[in-house]
Amino acid sequence: MSGRLAILRHKEGSVMIGRLCLTLAAAALGLFLAITPGAAQSPPADKVEVMDELVISATRTERLRSLVPVSVTVITREEIAASPERNLDEILRQQIGVDLSRRTGIAIGIPGRLDLRGVPGPNRTLVLVDGFPLNGSGTGFVNLQQIPLEAIERVEIIRGPYSCLYGANALGGVINIITRRGQGRPEVGVQAGVGNQSWHQTALQASGGGPRGNFFAYGDRRRTDNYWFSDFELKESFNRATGQSTLEEIPSFNRSYEDWRYIGTYSVGFSPTTWGTLHTRFYKNFTGLGRTENLTPNRDEQTRGEVYFGGLTLASAPHENLSLLVRGYARQSTDQLWSETSFLETIFIPLPPGRFVTIPRFGPGYFRAVYRDFYVEGQSTLHLGEYHTLTAGFDVLRVQAQFDPVIHADTKALFPGSAAADEGITTFGFYLQDEFRWGRLSVIPGLRVDKHSLFSAVLSPKLGVTYRLFDHTTLRASAGRAYRAPSVTELFRPEWNLNPFIRLRPNPNLKPEYIWSVDGGIEHYLTPTLRLTLDGFYNDMKDFIVTPAVRGNGVSSSIRTCPPPGRRGWRPRRNGGSIPGSPCSAITPSSSPMTRKTTPASRTCRITSSIWGSG
Repeated sequence: MSGRLAILRHKEGSVMIGRLCLTLAAAALGLFLAITPGAAQSPPADKVEVMDELVISATRTERLRSLVPVSVTVITREEIAASPERNLDEILRQQIGVDLSRRTGIAIGIPGRLDLRGVPGPNRTLVLVDGFPLNGSGTGFVNLQQIPLEAIERVEIIRGPYSCLYGANALGGVINIITRRGQGRPEVGVQAGVGNQSWHQTALQASGGGPRGNFFAYGDRRRTDNYWFSDFELKESFNRATGQSTLEEIPSFNRSYEDWRYIGTYSVGFSPTTWGTLHTRFYKNFTGLGRTENLTPNRDEQTRGEVYFGGLTLASAPHENLSLLVRGYARQSTDQLWSETSFLETIFIPLPPGRFVTIPRFGPGYFRAVYRDFYVEGQSTLHLGEYHTLTAGFDVLRVQAQFDPVIHADTKALFPGSAAADEGITTFGFYLQDEFRWGRLSVIPGLRVDKHSLFSAVLSPKLGVTYRLFDHTTLRASAGRAYRAPSVTELFRPEWNLNPFIRLRPNPNLKPEYIWSVDGGIEHYLTPTLRLTLDGFYNDMKDFIVTPAVRGNGVSSSIRTCPPPGRRGWRPRRNGGSIPGSPCSAITPSSSPMTRKTTPASRTCRITSSIWGSG
């Protein structure tokens, strides 16, 4: 049986959903103004000084967060240090509109799921580290465990589509992780920790800096014998004859992981206005995936990976009104998988009345994929007076993938139907953004053009507006389009067997996914350190890439990884967490994606509010 990746066009709209969202937004805005007496007559600006952070990711230029026309959250180093959480995804999970889940504890061997503002899939949110992508070049998936909390200075969460500046993959938004820089005299620190299930961690950190340079480096090793922290696990069996599934409890084996992480930045000041920074990262991981089911004796299944990354940034301000930025990186990722591999074999039974019979065969398989990507970017920012800023830039990305054939782990023989592939894609992008202000009004239009080596040019426009209604009250709104290009794995990975009866194929004819989005919000500072925000958004998604139902060899089956049904409702928040008992619509799939065809909704809408405070 075979399956082919295809494009699913979401053509079902819902005018009722749009009207509902507008009604909720209007009601919430009225409530907001009713409970904010200071909005009618705000105190003079010179009597209240609000804490307004600088944000870079939303416009690629430094702007006060209150002047950014989209929903932005800034998580500072102080907030990270004060939090009891010890991993980045646990910090992000507390933020508005961020949905995270992971299957293998904190292991970096398998990416978790990251949804931002209802846009499903970890390859539809762009995650950056100092402006460089963390998303894997071969799949677009992201693993937040690669970045230790100890190395993070702050995190900027930019909600909404942002292909107008960052190109592909920024459908749900952009998360930019800014790493720490060394300061003062050189310091070296060592830390260690132990826990149950033989968990332990050892880390080494070094930092230092002065007027002409700085450095920061962090590395650690983590290990546990059982990332599920359970002696048993549930195994699901499916009987094709009866169509029934059963669950049984079996002992848990080979659920360990071990990983190494390193991240370092080294900066040098060539002059007061020109700095260069070397960015380095290295990851290595081993993750156990349990045991095979159909081999005698059973074997351990496991995955191993390595990532080497090196980037260089050169920033200069030759004139007080002009700043230039040039950067690039090279990265190599290697993924290896040892697992049970299956295929179908047709044999002849000579017993009367002789016939051919197709039976499944199993063997220990080994697969390797190597991804190499190279990136170059140039950007210039020109300040045309005090209230006008023009930003222009370009970038070029080359991704090369080498897929080895699936071979027998012992004999090195090729499995039937296995093949190799060596393919690459190139993307060239140019973007232009204009920022100008008239009194209390700020307007930021932007446009990006991307040319992909496999399909025609893609336009990504965006328009943002902010208006300072009162001295401490700001209205904002934005609208734009973003896209995701198919990954090199979806396009070119050779056919492989998911099980004896389902064979997956790539599709080199895939086209980009698209999303149109409109959002708006209001923010008011109640005190210098306490602000009230209300945000709403509306997404219209189409052309999402899925795996369709297939039929063959007399067996009906389906693999479909569709976006979930539409999400709508309102969710009040306080300090980044949901208020217990607050009304919120349920998120329930319309049918099981493994058994029936599903029809995902094409639009999502949500109204959220939050109160933030700091002391």
